[in-house]
Amino acid sequence: MGGGGTSTGRHATLSIVDGVRRVELRVVSEVDGRICYGLFGSAAVGAARLDVRAEITDVRVQRFLVMGGGLFPGTGRYPPPQPPSSSKASP
Repeated sequence: MGGGGTSTGRHATLSIVDGVRRVELRVVSEVDGRICYGLFGSAAVGAARLDVRAEITDVRVQRFLVMGGGLFPGTGRYPPPQPPSSSKASP
């Protein structure tokens, strides 16, 4: 016993899972004369296996549009902002 290993001399494998959520951008939308608030957000989770060496085994990232006021993404129209006509980015 002791030394952190098993009776066969191998060290036990340890896996660590961690994640994060964050708000990327807050959103205000007007639909049918009412103002609704929401956000663009992201969530990520990953796992690492620690054995003889450390190895990242899985990473997943998703992005979301979450709206309040009973709105669901796709039910309202959210046109992209148009650059000013004097801008070099305008068509």
